[in-house]
Amino acid sequence: MRSLSVYVFTESPRMALHVSSPAVELASIFNERPGLIVPFEKKTEIDDLLKKKGWSEIVLLKGIKSDLSYDYAYALSQLMKEITPKILMIPATKEGKEIASITAALLNAIYASEVVKIFIENGSLKFIRPVLGGGILATYKVASKNLIIATYKPYLYPPAADTSYEPQIIEYEVKYEKPKEISNIVRIDKKPLEKTVDLKSADRIVAVGRGLAKKEDLNMIFELAKLLKAEVGCSRVISEDYGWLPVERQVGLSGVIVSPKLYIAVGISGQIQHVIGFKNSRIVVSINKDKDAPIHKYADYVIIDDLYKIVPALINKLKQNQ
Repeated sequence: MRSLSVYVFTESPRMALHVSSPAVELASIFNERPGLIVPFEKKTEIDDLLKKKGWSEIVLLKGIKSDLSYDYAYALSQLMKEITPKILMIPATKEGKEIASITAALLNAIYASEVVKIFIENGSLKFIRPVLGGGILATYKVASKNLIIATYKPYLYPPAADTSYEPQIIEYEVKYEKPKEISNIVRIDKKPLEKTVDLKSADRIVAVGRGLAKKEDLNMIFELAKLLKAEVGCSRVISEDYGWLPVERQVGLSGVIVSPKLYIAVGISGQIQHVIGFKNSRIVVSINKDKDAPIHKYADYVIIDDLYKIVPALINKLKQNQ
């Protein structure tokens, strides 16, 4: 089994598509292709689409005792000790972040959460990640030679371009001796989280920000969204600071990364952490009375006016056309 510099692990193989392009870019620094690691039990999900994304090899990890994060982490740590890569990338799903942190603890590795980019500059390995609620992107220099385990926000990057390269499929059997630190952890219950909205699959989104004066005015935002057959999203301040909408409606680096056909930003200033959340949208419309609002730079159509004039006017026009 080869020892590559860059590997991606995911408990859900389809999530690998969302980090395939940064993995290919990162591995190219070392003149290599990246490797992909998935649980053996998920091998039926390794279809042709996933195989064509530039992987050097796909490792099927066997011998995992359960689908607990602790068991995934232990099996992964055993493999890392054998192949000794430089960087392990994991999609930053809820389970992925848990697996990454436990694996880092087991290996005494460097843990970089929700990074935007890893690169080499002046001979030093560096990474960029959001801090202070996503309002600032900070760059870190890695001083240690230890393995770096980095989680990448899903849906932030498009899948890597298809290649004709056929990856080698490898089965790796874990010699399982679960350490006592995690041997007494068992799952007592598991049930799906009830969600009211799935912004990732929405074709149209009307997102609202700090420009909205009061919570009651969300009614007109929902009315506009209904007329457009759209979902309602929001900026961080609306969900986390004001608590007017649930966090699952938050668009941005600290929320959901979306790519709808239409994204209407109502009263949103356009801080970088929010912009990253919608930048892959096909058409972006910004409605903001501040002519200098940063979001205008990212919009295809800009309306510089009071949202309390524009939104009701749009609602009335859409009703007339029904």
